[in-house]
Amino acid sequence: MADGEDPVVAVIGTNPRGAALARALAAAGKNVMVWDAAGPETGAPQGTSWAGSARAAVATASVVLLCVDDYGAVRRVLGQAAPYVAARDVVNVTSGTSAEAEEVAAWTPPCRNSSVPSPPVASTQVTAGTVSPA
Repeated sequence: MADGEDPVVAVIGTNPRGAALARALAAAGKNVMVWDAAGPETGAPQGTSWAGSARAAVATASVVLLCVDDYGAVRRVLGQAAPYVAARDVVNVTSGTSAEAEEVAAWTPPCRNSSVPSPPVASTQVTAGTVSPA
């Protein structure tokens, strides 16, 4: 990222929850790049750009939101992007069990990693780069 450029937020997974997060971030003026294993035919949410691969999305972003369908997909995405993960803030909002989240956190290459319990314990609102209770 060059000086003066807005940091890129990568949203991996354009399922309804991932697409909603991407749209909210874009509406707040964030530079958002999306990617989904189903391909570009899923469509980039309004105000976002499409990445050619998970690896490209993670390599470009400073913050990565993982919002995929299961923890198998989390492992695949992080495996593809492994060389870039360590320098990124990775937030995982994928649904699953606490055991799955802990397993992936232990397996993940060292990074600034955070998991949000899913289903979420409380509703959250994403605005202007912050996440706060609704």
